[in-house]
Amino acid sequence: MNDEIWMRTWNEGHKGFCDDLDRCFVALAGAVARVRRRREADVRSRIGVPGRHI
Repeated sequence: MNDEIWMRTWNEGHKGFCDDLDRCFVALAGAVARVRRRREADVRSRIGVPGRHI
């Protein structure tokens, strides 16, 4: 009986948990992209190559 109750509560919260994970992965990917763009712009400016217009 305890297993059944646990599974019901887990299934009820599963959608919200997955949505939270998706938001976290999107935020993490955005942060990594910003760091990479900043680093690329810094390297380009140090070696004298004109930057891309994004």
